[in-house]
Amino acid sequence: MLRDAIEQSKAKSTELLTDPAVLDAAVSTALRHRTEDFRVRLRRTVVRAVAFLFITKMLLALVIEVPYDLLFHDNVPIYPLLVNIFFHPIFLALISLTVVIPEKKNTEDFIAATRALAVGADHPLLHLRVKHEVRNTWTDVFTVIYALLFVAVYVAIGTLLNSLGFHWLSISLFLFFISLVTFFGIRIRSSARDIVASDARSGIIGTAFDMLMLPIVRAGAWLSSRVAKINVFIYFFDFIIEAPLKVAIEFVESWLTFIREKKEEI
Repeated sequence: MLRDAIEQSKAKSTELLTDPAVLDAAVSTALRHRTEDFRVRLRRTVVRAVAFLFITKMLLALVIEVPYDLLFHDNVPIYPLLVNIFFHPIFLALISLTVVIPEKKNTEDFIAATRALAVGADHPLLHLRVKHEVRNTWTDVFTVIYALLFVAVYVAIGTLLNSLGFHWLSISLFLFFISLVTFFGIRIRSSARDIVASDARSGIIGTAFDMLMLPIVRAGAWLSSRVAKINVFIYFFDFIIEAPLKVAIEFVESWLTFIREKKEEI
């Protein structure tokens, strides 16, 4: 942030570092520009992710869910199908676009930290945070509780979906995508850390929500690593979309070549 302030400020670097008022104004301006850039990038990322997810869900519905329903149930349950198509893109947009940046407090924190950095003073935000893994009896207890919570969350979601008319395939797809979407949504939200100095404290409701979402996020992280290894979406798009498209393009090119040859014969 100090570098941005120096590069963007019209004042000389010596004046910037010796005059607190000039430094504060430069940091505030640099932070505002960085925040605006972040919001633009966030919207662009979310729009692309939601569009890709929506197209993917539509294709999966047409290729997997609808044929399965027609084959084994002789009908297509509209409500579960629509939920599986629209819920995850909307949920991803909600998770990603509800990032709250406390601009006033954030500006004050950055100004205070930059002032301290400029004069070589100490400030809590200038300290590096090193995580130390502590393992004791409570760690084992918490691991068991977390495992039970993990199972409880997915069983609760599956039970709710089953009561709404979802069958095992639609439930599996829903759980698969809710895990991935939650993980990627949290990853997108975490990008705000680049422009937020202090971590926001969660209240009781926020803490409870985090506890319920943590198993889903961890499952999404695990699935993401596995999906990346097997490239399931690459294979899917290659065989379902790209291969027919290549055949269609080749057919059109061959037809145009044939027509051109016939014209030359005339």
